[in-house]
This record gives sequence, structure tokens and C-alpha cells, in this order.
Amino acid sequence: MRIQFKLLLMAASLLLIWTKTSQATPITVYVRDAFGGVTQDNLSGGIFLANRVVKDADKINGYKVPAGTFSLEMSFNNPNGPYVSFLTYCADPFLPLKVSDPGTSGGAFTLKSLSDFGYNANVVSAVDLLWANAYADSLTSAVKAAAFQTLIWEYVGDVNAGKLFNLGGDAIQTNNSAVATQAAIWKGALANWTVKSNIMILDGAAAGKQSLLYDAGSSVPEPGTYAMIAAGLSALALRRKLRG
Repeated sequence: MRIQFKLLLMAASLLLIWTKTSQATPITVYVRDAFGGVTQDNLSGGIFLANRVVKDADKINGYKVPAGTFSLEMSFNNPNGPYVSFLTYCADPFLPLKVSDPGTSGGAFTLKSLSDFGYNANVVSAVDLLWANAYADSLTSAVKAAAFQTLIWEYVGDVNAGKLFNLGGDAIQTNNSAVATQAAIWKGALANWTVKSNIMILDGAAAGKQSLLYDAGSSVPEPGTYAMIAAGLSALALRRKLRG
């Protein structure tokens, strides 16, 4: 029984890896605003996690923008749900965030790996390390949430374009000293971090909207869970057949 269970887990793991890397069967993720979101001024009716956003934290191409944690809901492969809550950050600073209103069918995003989305290897590594080692801490204050988002924007916006890391210049600039200080602390820690995440992209670029980050290791979509169980059972049945 123990061996059979290990086989089931192995088959499930292999299918999860295949699902995350295969372009033959793309996964569509529907995203909408969560109930209870706030605006950059911490008023109801927005997409930020309450008390986890800094107004005018950064400048993108010269325009002041808020930075913080998005509080959204997602559904895998079904626009009608069920929807589950998730917290995330923007993966594309140059496009507007477009998600559906709370309680409606979500807008479609395509699940991709960071490299498939077009990020350079050094950017993929930095985002992976940052997410694995600082994501939980980023949820503890508005300044840390803004700093986390700022670092992501700097890497995917400027560094990915071949520019040197610089929070005071180029397209992405920090507009808040406390945010800049925290971002610098995490930037300095990147060289010492070794644990990486399973971070992926909810790609919205084809529809002209911001893409979002999704930690594939934190939860498995229900359709994927069922598929993995089915694959595991199939592998188990095949093994029994070969033995018989």
C-alpha cells in the first residue's frame, strides 16, 4: 500500500510539472475583484488589501502610482467559479489592471511560467527568490507591500529591459523614502537567499491588461487536482496490469 501511495504521489507530481510547463493545454484563470477591497486611499471599492497600499509610492514613466498587495479572487478554467481568494502583485507595470467587478464572471488570464512570459533568466531568479523569501513579510505592513511591488516592477520593468538596477531612475522610480529603504534591504538580501518559489504568471498582456503573479506551490487548482488523481490512479492501474 505504501508503494502504491508513493506511485500515486509521483504520478501527481509529474503531471503537475507537465501542466505547468506544457503549452499544448494552456490553463485559463479567471480573475475578479474580491469583496472588501480598498482603493489607494484605503476606501472601500478597490482592489488592494486593506492597509497594505502606499499612495503614490512609485513613479512609472513619470506618473505617480500606488503600490501594494492586490486582494483578488480566481477560478481555474471556469468563469462561473467557484472562486477562491488570493493575494498577489502586478507583474507588468506598463499596462492597466483590468479585473471584473466582485461577484461577476472574471476576466481571462493565461497561466504561464516566468520564462515563457519573456523575462530574462536573471529576472526570473530575482523574482523567484524575492517571492520565496519575502512574500510573507510583505503582507505585514503597507510599506513592505509597496517595497515588494516596487522591487518586482524594477526587475521586470527596467532590469528586464537591460538597464542597471536603479530605484531612482529610468522607467521605474521609488517615490517614497521608507519604501525605498525596505526595497534596498531586500535587494541586498537577494545574493544570500537560496530558497526559490514556484511563482508563475497570470498573463493578461494579450488583452492589454496587467499580468499578475501566482504562486503555483501555494495551492493547486481544483481541475488540476482531479487530473492528478486520475493520472495517479491510471499509473497505478498500469503497474498492476504489467505485474499481472
